[in-house]
Amino acid sequence: MADNIAAWSMSVIASTETGQVGVAQKELRTFQPFFIEHTPPKVLTEGDQVSLPVVLRNYSDKQQTLLTELKSEAWFSMLSPARQNVTVAAGGDANAVFTFKAIAQANPGKQRVTARNYETGDAVEREIHVHPDGQEISFSAGRLLAGENHSLEIQVPPRAIPGSMDAELRIYPNLIAHVLDAMDGIAKKPAGCAEQITSIGYVSLQALQLLKKASVDAAATKDSRAQIYAGALKSVQDAYALLPSLQQADGSSPTGATPQQTCR
Repeated sequence: MADNIAAWSMSVIASTETGQVGVAQKELRTFQPFFIEHTPPKVLTEGDQVSLPVVLRNYSDKQQTLLTELKSEAWFSMLSPARQNVTVAAGGDANAVFTFKAIAQANPGKQRVTARNYETGDAVEREIHVHPDGQEISFSAGRLLAGENHSLEIQVPPRAIPGSMDAELRIYPNLIAHVLDAMDGIAKKPAGCAEQITSIGYVSLQALQLLKKASVDAAATKDSRAQIYAGALKSVQDAYALLPSLQQADGSSPTGATPQQTCR
């Protein structure tokens, strides 16, 4: 949970074996008198030069002067001082601007900013992916591993940038595990319009049916398939609870955006 000013919405959904569903929602608020807002780009390309403003917010009743520092990392070089003394008025905010250049690939790289004095302080660390300066080409290969047939051949383009190759190996013990992994990648928290909610809920429902046929023990918390079962069940329940709220007076659901819901 963040320690600055934020409002969090906590939702709880419960269901019975007879199909009854209950929903409760509670708002939680957090507050810290002084904090940093550090929002760097999520992705950079090697060679990018960025002048990044870091916002210092002071909600206390007195002026604060703080030593603000951007921690050095191997993936970027500083083009401005890494340390700055910044004065923030009571109830106000101020910027510390750091200029740096992305000089190496990072997947991801960390970037940490601190601001402190003898009375208060804060620190924020973000992750930034730095891609090589080239065109990304991705492909996949798969085969059944049986007997002596246990190798995969991947062709790397001769002009590939050194150090830019990234590979992920997935081994499935059976076809069901492969299908479940694909379903788990598609399924997510239902949101958006009725079509999006239905699509996500339907994929999760298929996963539940497949897991039941495989006799998965839903109570086995250490079983990865049981964790997929729990996630799929929650997705179905969320979709079931959301869809009635989108129904119009004639029982239909809109296919596009409504004032309450936005398709993205």
